[in-house]
Amino acid sequence: FFFAYVLGAAVGATVALLLMDAGKRPRHRPASLGSAWRGARYFGIGSILINLSTLDTAIAAAVGGKLVAGLYTGVSRWTQPIMLASNTFTTLLVPVAARARDMNDLWHRIRSTLWLPAGGAALCLLMALVAEPLVLWIMGPAFADSVPVLRWLAAAVAVVSINQPLAGLLQARGHERRVAAVL
Repeated sequence: FFFAYVLGAAVGATVALLLMDAGKRPRHRPASLGSAWRGARYFGIGSILINLSTLDTAIAAAVGGKLVAGLYTGVSRWTQPIMLASNTFTTLLVPVAARARDMNDLWHRIRSTLWLPAGGAALCLLMALVAEPLVLWIMGPAFADSVPVLRWLAAAVAVVSINQPLAGLLQARGHERRVAAVL
């Protein structure tokens, strides 16, 4: 697996380099590691803070024990498809936002796509409203204590569905320090 992983990356990089215009190829002398990340401190801090959210189950277990972690984990993945859609939308939004001349140009480029984060937020709010019958029907009465967990998670992901694209937009427009401060 490790060999295939490294080989795939090496082959991909070689093909990309060969297909690239000669004038646009990187110089042969490598830059120092420090210069590669110069000016990206706040973008990196924001990324680290966002990635800390993957420790949710570990934090639930450490704070509340195995029972709390089990009740949380039982429903926490139900919001994952909506988070995936929000992540994908944000990933696609960033280069469009960076390329836009101004906010008016950006608005014209993305306004027809805003149904995706709005739909994700609406779906989460609906999930929060029907959390009790949903949990009892799918998981049974043994997980009745997961109902408030799903309500809070769905409400939080509804906010994230809107906030995440906005944060990506601000980062792409050069406001990564503000995004890191808010996070």
